[in-house]
Amino acid sequence: MIRYKEPEELFEEWEEYYKTIMIPFLNECYDIKKVYNWVVQENIETKPYLYDQCLFFYFVGKMANISNEELKKLFDTYSERVKEGAPYNSYEKFLLLKNKVLKELK
Repeated sequence: MIRYKEPEELFEEWEEYYKTIMIPFLNECYDIKKVYNWVVQENIETKPYLYDQCLFFYFVGKMANISNEELKKLFDTYSERVKEGAPYNSYEKFLLLKNKVLKELK
């Protein structure tokens, strides 16, 4: 049997969820180094996220003041992975971004 909750009960549950989970997470998002680590160090082999992660690491890394040398190394690492597993036309787009950014990093 399904138990329906009163609106007040639902609001209390959602308020608790917001206070205990959402607010701490959003506060962590203010730390750009943490966000950078989430973007770069998550499992890159997870297919739908591979290309997005490879695109976003640079922009988040720049905001986190990661050195240009480290960013260049990550571009090289991600180039091979994107070539192997990226969706159609993604590799070409990634190479355009990589070449443009590497010119700026010199």
